[in-house]
Amino acid sequence: MEKLLWIAAVIGSLAVSSMSLRGPVPPDTPPTPPALPRPPTADEMSDLRSLAARMTAEVAAARARHGAPIPADRLEGEVAGLPVLPDGLPDNPLVPGVGGVLTDCRSGPTQEAAPDWRYCPETGLFTPTVPL
Repeated sequence: MEKLLWIAAVIGSLAVSSMSLRGPVPPDTPPTPPALPRPPTADEMSDLRSLAARMTAEVAAARARHGAPIPADRLEGEVAGLPVLPDGLPDNPLVPGVGGVLTDCRSGPTQEAAPDWRYCPETGLFTPTVPL
């Protein structure tokens, strides 16, 4: 009988020890909801316009070296041995996901669902996408 009590005590001790090694069970919490949409601030829009102007100037320099418009699929390539966009195509911080470009020659900001940038090969102009 004494042996059975010792075996039961050892099994109980092992069970309690294994539970304590796992640590506490994390509480069930709902996932964090996404941020509420808001219009961009004046500073965010200013930074975005500056970034678009810089990329437009870099494409203008590449176009001058190349002597022809730069197609959208060559923006992250080289022209005459120099990169078209030295820092690559940047992300638009107002649009989720990885930076992308859409060939589109309409003027002015757009609020439709689109990649980070609209690019017009004929003019070399970049226009940012602004979220709704």
